[in-house]
Parts: sequence; structure tokens; C-alpha cells
Amino acid sequence: MRINEVYGIAPGLARKLEEQNICLLSQLADVNDIASLSERTQIPVNRLEELCKWAKAKEYSSPTRRKMLLGIGIFITVSLLILGISIYKVTGAAAYYNQGNTKSRQGNYSPAIVDYNRAIAISPKDAAAHNNRAVALLRKGDLDQAIAEFRLNTALNPQFALSHFNLGIAYDRKAAALDPQVNFPWGARSATTAVRDLLDKAIDAYKQGISLDKNMAALHLNLGADLAAKGDLDSAIVEFQKAIALDPSQPVPYIDLAIVLRERGDTVGAAAQLREALALDPNSAFAYFSLGCILGENGQINAAIAAYKSALALSPGLAAAHTNLGLIYDQIGNHQDAIGEYQKSLVIAPRIDKTHYDLGNAFKETHKLDAANDEYKKAITLNPNLTEAYINLGNSLKDQGKVDAAIDEYRKALIVSPENPIAHNDLGTAFALKGNIDAAKTEYRKALAVDPSFSEARANLNAALRLTRSSEQANPK
Repeated sequence: MRINEVYGIAPGLARKLEEQNICLLSQLADVNDIASLSERTQIPVNRLEELCKWAKAKEYSSPTRRKMLLGIGIFITVSLLILGISIYKVTGAAAYYNQGNTKSRQGNYSPAIVDYNRAIAISPKDAAAHNNRAVALLRKGDLDQAIAEFRLNTALNPQFALSHFNLGIAYDRKAAALDPQVNFPWGARSATTAVRDLLDKAIDAYKQGISLDKNMAALHLNLGADLAAKGDLDSAIVEFQKAIALDPSQPVPYIDLAIVLRERGDTVGAAAQLREALALDPNSAFAYFSLGCILGENGQINAAIAAYKSALALSPGLAAAHTNLGLIYDQIGNHQDAIGEYQKSLVIAPRIDKTHYDLGNAFKETHKLDAANDEYKKAITLNPNLTEAYINLGNSLKDQGKVDAAIDEYRKALIVSPENPIAHNDLGTAFALKGNIDAAKTEYRKALAVDPSFSEARANLNAALRLTRSSEQANPK
């Protein structure tokens, strides 16, 4: 779960401006009316006085010498913080810049971009305006333009760690737009070269940001997420641990660390990290959901059910929690409740092929074969490469006595996955029901060629061979 955006200044984060050195100060030390400034920014007077002294000591000013303060406001997956605040001068380029911030805060990105364009026309090298125009482009979905803007921003202010951070985010967004799986551990394993190149560029941007500001926790967090996507789990763990050490009050790094530890097989460590996250944020539905996954894998069924229910109490629209709760109910034989959970999941996310497949299995377990067939067909329509849906549709049709139709489905499964031993075995059983023992033996042997330990196929082949011998003995040539 990456930190997604940085934009403007968040009230209450004044200390971060000093500690992380990620703000631009434009002669803040020259501000005279501290009380008025405090009222406008909602930053306490004593903190502003400290910042003014710090600014004077740093003797730092932006190229336009504008009386503005840029800081950080973080957009984390579920929480949008657009908090660009004007501090002092509100004329010329600054006026357009402030108008752009206001419009972006309201979600009016196209008009905001117009205002940023006007500010940049007056002050072409203003890194702040370029940065915020890029954020607006990113939120509008113009990924290529946003990347170009962020790259320009790194050229305008190469020592500004936040510019490299934002550039990494833009590359991540484009990679995810091409392949959403990159948001998961090993997600880039089957990605195209273009997606992997984007991840590499994002990683380079984050590393450059860290070289400038090693104490910016969000850089380590996002770097860890991209390293995990590429399968470098050990390095990802190191980065998540650094993020936690730098800012132990944020739950997100604990959750991401838990996901990678789970991928590594350390479910105990993963559960511990998720409990840390929940101690920091008891309202994190995603943390409860992830904990439910791990507890379920550990066989702690009742605890897993409780975790999923907690996730759904906080976020009823979390389709995956309904699906996983359904899988647990299926596991313990409670197929009717499983059906209810799958149906709830499909109301929220009707185009998830695996959920239709799971619902089909639950209907089959309750002997509702027509309903099962409908769900398998829906799954296949959504994903024509879902081999197991063809196989289970064939099994359901075979149970209904529709053996020829079942054979058609098994053959479709083998077109998608020619080396699938289950499809070969089940096709063999269908041929046996039709009395075609030779064809059945051929399919059983194909199944065993792929998986010599497949006991069911071995038993079926032996039964077919016995039947052949009995027939030959009864009808000697």
C-alpha cells in the first residue's frame, strides 16, 4: 500500500517541515504579522515563530522569492488531503497558484491546471507550481503529462527529495494502470517489459529521494512496495522496517510488512505486525481483513471469521472480505452461509470471475446444479482462461447425466491448459461412462504422465485395465 500523493501543507505538520527538510521557504523570516499568519494557516504562533527563526538561519528562498510555504499533505489510499495554504503574498503568480490549490482541493482539476499554467507563465521556473500542476494532472488521470511535469520538477529543484518522491508515485500509477497486479508482492513477475521498466524508474526515483533525505519514511515505504512487487522480498522488508523506525505511529508500514512476511511464510510475524497496526488504528478494515487471511491460513477458523466480520463492520463494501468469509464457511461445511457471502460480494463487485466460480462450487455442494452451472458459465464469460471453471462445469453436467456436454467442457479446459491432469482424469471418467474404455485409459495415462503421484487417476486407470482384462477373458479371440 503505497503513499500516493504529496501536495501543499497540512496544518499540524509544521514540525515535519523542519525535521524532514522538505519544504520551500521564501523569506519566511521577513513575515511581521505572526498573529495574522497563524490565523490564516492554523499553525500555532509559537511554532510559526520557531519556523521563522529557522528560515532565517537557513537563509533559503524560492527562485520567485514568493512569501509562500510548501509542505506535505499525504494522500493514503483511503484519505484525501489536499491542503495547499497560502501564507503571505496573494498577487501575481502567487494569486494564480493559490487559486489552483483551492480548485484542486475541491476536485476541480482542469480549472486548477489553468491557474497553475498562468502562474508558471509568470514564473517559469517555479518548482512549487510545477509540482502542484503535476499533482492535478495525476489526479485527473493524465499520467504521461504528470510524469513529464514531475521530471521537470526534479530538474528545477534536484535537491528537493519530494520531487523525486512524486515522480516515483507517477511511475507507479502508470504501471498500475497497465497492470493492477503490480500492487501485490511478486506482482511484476508476469508483467510486461514496459511495466517492469516503469517500476524500475519508480525505484530509481525513490532511491534518489532517499539519497537526499534518508529520514523521509514515505520514500522507504513506497520503495519497499515496489521491491516487493519485483519479488525482492528481503530488501522490501528492510525498507518497511526503516519506514517504521522513522515513523512508528503510522499503521501502513506495519500492514505492508505483514503482507510480505506472509508471502515469506512467516504468518506468526505477519499477524504480530497487523496487531501493531490495529493498535495504532483500530478502524483499519484492511488490517482486519489481512489478519483474517493469516488466521485462516493458520487454521484459526473462529478468529478468522471474527476478523473478517470486524473488517466488514468497518467497511461493508469490502467485497474480498465477503468472499474470504464465504471460503471459510465452505471449508467448515456451512455452504448456505457461504452462498450468502459470495452473493453479497458479487453485489459489490459483480465482475470477479473467481467469486462466481466459488459461488458455483457452493451451489454444487448444496445440489443446486442448475444454479451452479449458471455461475460457472458467468465465470468463464468473465475469464475464458479459467480452467477450473470448465472442469467443474463438466463435473456438474456429468452429475446431471449430461455426459456429452461434460466431455465438451473438459475438452475446452484442455484447450486452455493442455497439461492439466485433473481435466484429463475427469475426461477419462466421462469416456468410461460412455463405455469408451480405451479413450478413458488414454486420458488417465495422460494425467499420470503430468503427475505420476495423482492417486485418483492411478486408481481409475487400474480399474479400466481390470475391466479390459475381464472383457477379454469373457470374450476370448
